[in-house]
Order: sequence, then structure tokens, then C-alpha cells
Amino acid sequence: MSISIVIPTYNRADLLKRALKSVFNQTIRPDEIIISDNASTDHTQEVVRGFSNNGVNIKYFRHDKNVGMLKNWEHAVSLVDTSFFSVLADDDYLLPGFVEKGLVNLQGNSTLGMWSGITICVDHDLKPILLAPSNINAIKKYSNFDLLTFMLQHPASTGTIFNKKVFHRAGGFRTESAYLADLSIMLRVSAISEVMISNYPVAIYSASATYSQGHLFNTWYPGCLDIFEQLRRFDVSRHYAYKRYVGRTLYKSYVDIIKTPFNAPSLLKQKIGTFRMLFRYITPLAICFSFTEGFRVKYSAFLNKYNKSKLIRFCKSHNVEQKIKEANL
Repeated sequence: MSISIVIPTYNRADLLKRALKSVFNQTIRPDEIIISDNASTDHTQEVVRGFSNNGVNIKYFRHDKNVGMLKNWEHAVSLVDTSFFSVLADDDYLLPGFVEKGLVNLQGNSTLGMWSGITICVDHDLKPILLAPSNINAIKKYSNFDLLTFMLQHPASTGTIFNKKVFHRAGGFRTESAYLADLSIMLRVSAISEVMISNYPVAIYSASATYSQGHLFNTWYPGCLDIFEQLRRFDVSRHYAYKRYVGRTLYKSYVDIIKTPFNAPSLLKQKIGTFRMLFRYITPLAICFSFTEGFRVKYSAFLNKYNKSKLIRFCKSHNVEQKIKEANL
């Protein structure tokens, strides 16, 4: 079984060094590392050269000009020649055992299109703030498409390995899904194949300020329109899980609109326009789900803010904080 670790990067040479170090510290190293450099102006090339001749084939490509984050990710994935691959953001890093655990679960299971472990999201002080996915208990209750649409926080691409054949059969990486491109491909893969999530920490996600505060609707949720349209092609739009996901998006879009200040008319107009485009996917059941999903979202946010006992127990049981310290030495 062959596997690639794909790393899109731009002007984060020192963080890229940490990411590469985490790849080389795997108990089973990948067959190749693919680095797509979005015309960095720092010492990225020097960092990459420092990891050459270490037993893993490194494919390094540098764009002549900045093509944008999404196009760079799309290009990086297009360079994959192996049967399996994972996309590692340059400011994230893997925990030991990620590749080995993924391949053990994927080996001999041609119906499995995607495998994920648990990714720990950390703040700027390297303190755990969230698990991705966050609904760990749902792993035993749901499966495949139902599982991924139920989760309020989906698995992180950093902690996920894709079957390349299934990935392309599901439509591949879509820049049209904008900043939800990772969720888009996960949902599409889960609509046509089996997916597996293991309750074990495999990666660290460096959360930005916007992530910890909640993504801005006008930046992130227009990608849902493309997701809904693509999922219709896989004949899942009749499923309760699909309608539940539409209902959740409807709730989040409504909340974001009413929070928009009236002294920002252009922004308000943009959000209302996106909200109106959601109507083509709305059914009476989706409207009902918007209320139940709204309650789930608010309750989950409350627990995440005031009750971190599950997060603390998970991190302690797997010695996560020590692993984070070792990765950042």
C-alpha cells in the first residue's frame, strides 16, 4: 500500500519545518511527500532541502506566482501518484502513529473511501480547545453519510487519509466549495463509500482566531451551496441526514444575518443574497430540522465553553499535551 502526505504551503517556512518533522517521525513513513509552494518569498526552499536524502521521496513544486490557497491545494492533490494520501496544512502537524493506524484500517478494505482519527485543535498557546470531530460518541451510533452530517464539527483533513480512486470518483477537490472544500469532499466520499473514524488522536490543528470565534458566514457558508448541489447528484438529497444538514445551515445563516450590524449595508445585502439562494434546497422537514439543529449547535457551544471535562479527559488519557510539547521542541 502506497501513501503520500500532501503539504500546500505559503510563507510559513518555520511551521513547514515542524510539519515535515512530524511526517519523518511517523512509525511508518509515507512513500512520498508532495509540497506545493504558492510562490513563497521566505526560506521555504531551504527548509525543504534540509529534509532531502532522508529516505522519503520529496516532490517539491513552486508556483511562479501566488495562485490562491484553494488553487494551490487543488494543484497539490493533483500530483498524487499513490493509492492513498493525506493533506497536511503547513501550520499543522501529525502525531506519531497516524500513517500506521490509517493504513492498518484501510488495508484490504476496498469499500473504505476515507479513514480519520481525532485531530486536536489548539490555540496560539498550544492549549487544546476542541476535538475534530467533536461528537465522539456518534462514532458508535451512526455510519458513513449519516455520521458525517450528524457531526457539528467534522473530521479535520489533517487527520484523514483518502482512497485516491474513491476521492476522484466522488468528484475530487472542488474549489467551487470555497473554504468548505475539505468538508465537501468528505461528504461526497461518505455518500458513495464507507468511511471510518477511529477514537484516537492522530494530528494537531493550529486554530486561527476566526476558527475559535466561529467562521464568518459570508466567507465559509456559500460553499454549502456547492455542497448541496453536488450531493444531489449522489442521490442523498432524500435522506434525513441531508435535510438535517440543510436545516443546520439555514439556522446558522439566519443567526449570522441578524447579528450583522445595520451600518454595514453591503455586507448585509451579501448575506441576505446567500440566504435566499438556500431556499432552493429547503423543504418543510429541513425547516423543522433548523430548530432542532439550532438547539444542538447552541448546546454544543455552551458545553464547549463551560464544560471541557470530555476534552480534558481525552487529552490526559492519550498524553496529548506531552506529545504537543515534543513536536514543538
